[in-house]
Amino acid sequence: MKKRIWNKVLSMLTALLLVIGIAPMTATTTFAAEGTELYISGQLITESGCYENQNGTWTKVDGTEPASGQFYYDAATFTLTLNEVEISHNQNVSVGSGAQYRSSVIAFSQSADVSLTIVVSQGTSTITGTGGIRVMSEAGDASLSISGSGSLAVNVGGNIDSGITLIGSKDANLNIDGADVTASSNVYGVQLSAGEGHKIAATVNNGNLTASGSTVGIYFMRLYNDGPSSLTVSGNAMVDTEGSTGGIINGSPDSFQIGADGESGGIVFNGKSGTVYGNVTLQDSLTINEGETLTIPQGSSLNTNGNLINNGTIVSAPTITAQPISQTVEEGNPATFTITASGSDLQYLWQKSADNGISWIVADGAATEATYTTEAATTGMNGLQYRCVVWNSLGEITSNAAILTVKHSLTHYEYKAPTCTENGNKEYWYCESCKQYFSDENATMSTTKEDTVIPATEHAYGEPTWEWSKNGQSATATFICDNDENHQESKEASITSTVKEEPTCTEDGITVYTATVEFNGKTHTYTKDVADIPAIGHKLTKTEAKAPTSTDTGNIEYWYCEVCNKYFSDEKAEHEITLEDTIIAKLPKFVSGANQEWTKGSKEGLTFKIDTDIKEFKKVLVDGKGLKDTDYNIKSGSTILTLKPSFLDTLSAGKHKIRFEFNTGSVEAYFTVKDKENSSQTESANTGVQNKYGLWIVLLLVAAGGLAGFGILSKRRKNHK
Repeated sequence: MKKRIWNKVLSMLTALLLVIGIAPMTATTTFAAEGTELYISGQLITESGCYENQNGTWTKVDGTEPASGQFYYDAATFTLTLNEVEISHNQNVSVGSGAQYRSSVIAFSQSADVSLTIVVSQGTSTITGTGGIRVMSEAGDASLSISGSGSLAVNVGGNIDSGITLIGSKDANLNIDGADVTASSNVYGVQLSAGEGHKIAATVNNGNLTASGSTVGIYFMRLYNDGPSSLTVSGNAMVDTEGSTGGIINGSPDSFQIGADGESGGIVFNGKSGTVYGNVTLQDSLTINEGETLTIPQGSSLNTNGNLINNGTIVSAPTITAQPISQTVEEGNPATFTITASGSDLQYLWQKSADNGISWIVADGAATEATYTTEAATTGMNGLQYRCVVWNSLGEITSNAAILTVKHSLTHYEYKAPTCTENGNKEYWYCESCKQYFSDENATMSTTKEDTVIPATEHAYGEPTWEWSKNGQSATATFICDNDENHQESKEASITSTVKEEPTCTEDGITVYTATVEFNGKTHTYTKDVADIPAIGHKLTKTEAKAPTSTDTGNIEYWYCEVCNKYFSDEKAEHEITLEDTIIAKLPKFVSGANQEWTKGSKEGLTFKIDTDIKEFKKVLVDGKGLKDTDYNIKSGSTILTLKPSFLDTLSAGKHKIRFEFNTGSVEAYFTVKDKENSSQTESANTGVQNKYGLWIVLLLVAAGGLAGFGILSKRRKNHK
């Protein structure tokens, strides 16, 4: 059967995971709520106003009353008003301390109390994601108040955060007033934690809290501290909790109290066990499912209005809120077991078992209080189990078993290395009670005093360390024992020396010093190079500068050292140069090509040869205008440059000046360009003379032929006669 009350949804109180470290920050942003930060879906909210989710970002909109799907934040009172809003986040959120959390709503402060108020104005607002609501203060109280006529459903899907988490370095307070709150998680539904000696208080008034977790419904967590914890119901409130380990668990060894506030009360279901506290109204919709129970205080009765009256006295069935814890003591010391239970007029009886819980007998001594102390423990009591039966008029409950572990009263002796002259020892433990030696801290491996001894070692000297004087002419050899560095012996060495490198003009010469000592029948030597022979300095000869001519090279001013055979450009010999650096090349000179003539239309260009290395060539100019690379060809053999016909055709007929510029100087010459027409007239005149002589030759040949023919004809006539 499922227990439910129609006008209210069951709510759950949170406990706190204290396993997350919080790193300090060097600076903190100041917020309206006295240094307190508020994050919604990972977004820092600092200004008062209505907010609406626009494309994944909470954006401030106009208005002072949230519409459906919006929330209103009042920075002055640190209050959130939710109107059927959906808040979700699945990523880590970095808060001001630098720590990261996955909660969808985070209220945090490093320096002040944190008191967050949530008002659910109407309908149902939901908070989902990998974390629910987290309220944390590193310096004070952590408080969360949830009120309003609406409902709040916190459903967390991650495996780290609880549905609702409160962490205070001082008090932790959860207050639900009139609202229906549901908190569920894969860890704890509600998780609450306070500082050392401070209280955890959860109050549900005129509302409902349903808390469910894979492990615990509501966890009053105290991992490393003590303090009071309480759950108070009033105004006919309903608290329903579920978890595989328990519905409600209190982690504090101090008393944990569940009760009603004043005349009105409520019902609390701790897992499947429900209990009525104070005066309540049992509503018709309340159902007790199979396997569930509802305990009504003894002496209670229903009045004419259906109210449960207990005449001012609350009677509750026993409930264990803190199980006894296994104890480990040294032999000879007593062990103390404690149980914390709630209920009226409780009685206690401690039992022990020597067969791993198969059978139980009454424990020795005073075993009828919430705390039980054994007699002085012996190793024979090691492994005994202890449990406590708690009962009253409403029922009986038995605690879990706690195990007693009895250890030897051991003194630990740390490992001590032997020296050359003294024995050492292995690490071991010695029991004063039984006078036994052990080689492990759990006393499971026995040994003997003799087995713990490590014999002393002898001296073992290796190669020495050497300390030389600054001038290298004396040295000390120190021998250190490999087995004990405190054992040292020093010997003065005898020194010999030889010249390793002779000095140069600029470099000191090097002397090799050899140190020798005799120790324990062995000779030890060590050498050290010392540059202690002064440099001899340069012996310089100056050569004056000489200007070059077209037939001879010149030179710059320079100095030559006959010792190191080096050249320098300054008399201090600071800038070394080569012999080639001192030479100034000859001035350029024409070899051939000056005063040439060129006729337009010729297929050959004009070639000029200058007696200068082609590497010194800079450029060539005609009539003062520099030529392009395409206007000429150039090759080595001194410097041979040919002006191309294509370039010469561009020049006008007449005399032109050509200038060659080199790094070593420049030379100039002239050449003449002639038109093609003048050349043709000359050829025609020459051809006319030749034709005239040819005509005379032809006439002479014709005349000779005629005379010969005439002679032959006359001879024939004579013969005919």
